[in-house]
Amino acid sequence: MTGDNNGKHTPDNDSIAENLTLINEDNPAGVTENEAASQEYRPVVTPEMVNIFINEAMELFEEAETALLELEKSPEDREYIEQVFRVFHSFKGNAGFLGYRDYEKLSHKAESIFEDIRKGRSLVNEETVSVLLSVIDVMRDGTRNLKPGETADLPGKDILIDLLDNLEIFSQLLPEMTEQPPVDTPAGVTVTCTVKEEEDFFYQNGQCRDNHGEETPCPPPLEKPEGKERCKDPEHDAGSPENNKKQSTIQRAIRVDVEKLDSLLDLVGELVIAEAMVSHNPDIQGLQLDRLDKSLLQLTKITREIQDMAMSMRMIPLAGTFQKMTRLVRDLSLKVNKRIKLVISGEETEVDKTIIEQISDPLVHLIRNAADHGIEAPEERMAAGKPETGHITLEARHSAGEVLIIVKDDGRGLNRQKILKKAGKLGLLQDEAKDLKDEEVWNLIFEPGFSTADNVSSISGRGVGMDVVKSQIGKLRGRVDIRSTPGQGTIFSIRIPLTMAIIEGMVVRVGKAGYTIPIISIKESLQPRPEQITVTPGGLELITIRGEILPVIRLHELYKIKPTYKNLTEGIVIVVESDAKKCCLFVDELAGHQQIVIKALSGYFGKVRGISGFAILGEGEVSMILDITSLVNSAESLLENSTAKHAV
Repeated sequence: MTGDNNGKHTPDNDSIAENLTLINEDNPAGVTENEAASQEYRPVVTPEMVNIFINEAMELFEEAETALLELEKSPEDREYIEQVFRVFHSFKGNAGFLGYRDYEKLSHKAESIFEDIRKGRSLVNEETVSVLLSVIDVMRDGTRNLKPGETADLPGKDILIDLLDNLEIFSQLLPEMTEQPPVDTPAGVTVTCTVKEEEDFFYQNGQCRDNHGEETPCPPPLEKPEGKERCKDPEHDAGSPENNKKQSTIQRAIRVDVEKLDSLLDLVGELVIAEAMVSHNPDIQGLQLDRLDKSLLQLTKITREIQDMAMSMRMIPLAGTFQKMTRLVRDLSLKVNKRIKLVISGEETEVDKTIIEQISDPLVHLIRNAADHGIEAPEERMAAGKPETGHITLEARHSAGEVLIIVKDDGRGLNRQKILKKAGKLGLLQDEAKDLKDEEVWNLIFEPGFSTADNVSSISGRGVGMDVVKSQIGKLRGRVDIRSTPGQGTIFSIRIPLTMAIIEGMVVRVGKAGYTIPIISIKESLQPRPEQITVTPGGLELITIRGEILPVIRLHELYKIKPTYKNLTEGIVIVVESDAKKCCLFVDELAGHQQIVIKALSGYFGKVRGISGFAILGEGEVSMILDITSLVNSAESLLENSTAKHAV
């Protein structure tokens, strides 16, 4: 890179010539080196090169977008300024190498603006961020559609360049620096010193500033004021053991195709099944073979470690998905003319790659719903005694083997009467609608075509957003719960499994059939005594366990199977729990605990009540995986109906 008269970077012809391949068809034989340097160079672009470029560009755009949004909050943060500059600089180099001139020109212009910001000739403002975000959007959309051998034109490039040219970023010039005592530090070296408790100051190019960028008196560097720590020069301390230790912990990473990871996990699943078949082979059951037992134990240990490693390779933090919502909230607040702040927590929570790919759309619709329907206008919030700025909270954490994602706002809450009125117009209500619980009323907003918006806008009104949330979460074997308080806000809780592939399961027997219960759902198992059993007038069986009355579901009655035992005191009762609700499942016996590979039910079967999938057991037998959430909810409904009939 070389600098032009304006201090901006331009491509170095020598470096380009080293990295590009000259297309010789249009050049006469015997062309000289100087003649070649003056001609147009174009690279030989392969599909692999384009794919690498696209993948790297998407990561760069995401990094730049996140840094820009943070920079808007802290306009003088040098770290974010340098980060955005590096992104545009790197993308420009990649685009130039592949001969994508439109991309190179646009990113060079954006890079030049940040060069001015780096040099202190201008400051970041909202207009600068908005235009640069538009630049990223256009380049991201164009990059996503790039194909080898096709032109890489970028529609709208000239308009964006005009916008960048016309940015009024020079209107807010930095104040002139007041003279400071001369400091003997090399140009460009930043020296950090501590002169107050928990407060850092630094010298840069002979100027002393605090951690907010304001000029401040500071003792000379490399001297130790009385009772204070001496200033530390990063260059002088670069070879210290602490820095060497930090450098040694840098992680190394390679790019792996997602399809290869999927294939690896499929093979690991087959390995788990094969290991179970060997360990539970009826031909070796009961044999006293110490060497075989040790070998099987070692096989089980290695299989478990391989499985854990393969699963961890697919686990991705939610940080990337959550950070995208920051941009969404910013754009929505400008569009609806509301002041909205997004609060994020738990973004380090990891989930399976498959879930990451499918959770983004539901989160977008929930946040759009919160911004448009939930958060009030500033004047309405002030009249209600609320802060002018509304808050949307996006939170994630692990909970009992599941991932819990919460979208919460402090807006007006859901309007029960308005929802019921709209549902009545759509024919979704029966005569007993007045007796519906709040939770049942809230769930009406997930119906297709349902919307309480008075007018159709670019944000809401067509009744498709919340329908997408329910269907998408359902595909992930998850669920959405709603809690709302008028005048205080609404909470959407999304529960999804931690992984979609392998779980720990307890195999139970009912007659000749085997069923699998996820271990995380089991609280305990017991053989009840007669005094613990109660039958309601409606015929519902209840078991009292330590003062808690729980309904019983007989699996043989649910799935029409001939059981071994019909008396509750002879079989086994398993207490299962889902979302703080419990019930008892009556089975014949416990067959054992093992890892199971989840296989999805074919669409041919449709939706089977209480079944979430199936697994292949060690003996090769097929076992249905019970959907505990569905069964617990069914038991609770039976208990409520029985209680209501008895009251009547």
